[in-house]
Amino acid sequence: MIISLLLIGMGLLFNQQTKPPLFNGIFIPQPTPFSSFSLVDHNNKVFNNDNLTGTWSLLSYGYTHCPDICPTTLNVLNKFVLLLEKDPKFNKLQILFYSIDHKRDTVERLGEYIPFFNSNFIGLTHLDNEKGNKNAESFEKSLGLISQLKTIEDKKNTINPAEQFNTVEEPEKKTSLDEPYTVGHGVMLYLINPQGNLQAVFKPFVGRGQIQYFTQKQVYKDYIKVREYFVE
Repeated sequence: MIISLLLIGMGLLFNQQTKPPLFNGIFIPQPTPFSSFSLVDHNNKVFNNDNLTGTWSLLSYGYTHCPDICPTTLNVLNKFVLLLEKDPKFNKLQILFYSIDHKRDTVERLGEYIPFFNSNFIGLTHLDNEKGNKNAESFEKSLGLISQLKTIEDKKNTINPAEQFNTVEEPEKKTSLDEPYTVGHGVMLYLINPQGNLQAVFKPFVGRGQIQYFTQKQVYKDYIKVREYFVE
C-alpha cells in the first residue's frame, strides 16, 4: 500500500515536471524566491515578503500618469476579477499594482488612483530614501521588471518601442528630480504563489502598431490553467 502511494505520488510529480501548463506566457517550474524587501501600500501600510504568503497574487506595474496601457490593464484586471468571482475554487487572489515612478506616485496619489479601478486592489510604492530605494531595487530584480526613467535631455536615447516598452513624455511636469522626464516600462503580469515566489509571467497580445494589451478572458484562462496545474 505504501509503495503504491509512493508510486502515485511520483507519477503526479512526473506529470507536473513534464507537462507544464500551456498559456500565453512563461511558467516557472522552480518558482523564483523574492529577496527581502519592504514597500508601502496606498493605505500607507508596510508591504513586505509576508504580504505575499498565504494567497496567490497577480501584479501589474507602471505609473499613474500613464495615459493608456496602465489604466487599460487595471480596468481589464477589474473585469477579470469579476469573472473570477464566479469560480470560488480559485478566486482567492490579491491584485497588486507597483509604481515605477515613486517620485510622483506617492501614497496619497496611489490612494486616489487605485480605488478608482477596484477598492480591493493594492497599490505599491516606496519612500524616497536610500533604504527605500534598495528595497525597491530588490523587489524589482526579484520580478525582473523592465523600466526606465530618462530626463528629456536624454530623449534621443529613449527606449525603443520595439523593445516592448511604453514610453510617454511629459515635458511640462517637474518633480523632485528637478527636470522633466519620460517613463518607459515593459508590459507583463506576474503571478506569485502562496509561498511568496514568482510562479508565472503572463504576456500581452500585440496588435496593430505593436500596441500591447491584455483581455479579461485571456487573463482568466491563463490564470486558471496555472491554478489547475496544482490541483491533484
